[in-house]
Amino acid sequence: MPKLHCNVQNCLYHLQNYCTRNRIHVQGCIACTDEETQCGTFKSKQGEEHLFLTEFARYNDANEHLSINCDCVECRYNYKDLCTKDDVDINGYNAKNRQETKCDSFEKRYE
Repeated sequence: MPKLHCNVQNCLYHLQNYCTRNRIHVQGCIACTDEETQCGTFKSKQGEEHLFLTEFARYNDANEHLSINCDCVECRYNYKDLCTKDDVDINGYNAKNRQETKCDSFEKRYE
């Protein structure tokens, strides 16, 4: 499984630059650049504290490695809708919604 580094501080699942989910979903089925991708799993911390207790992989623990579903068909690391890159970076430090996040590890397939 990929090693995920996430700096989306406002995400409900963010914990010390990791994710408390056991799986995330990167969206951007027609993406040709990283700017056209987003973390479909993003949930804002604001007003959602109760979800932290029910929607995570391990209680009070972050996952360094996790499965990443990806629908970015133009990304070179997408294989059968799963990410195959060893290290993945999700960015969106001050994101207020999923559209303000992106997968910095996106690389367009070779023509």
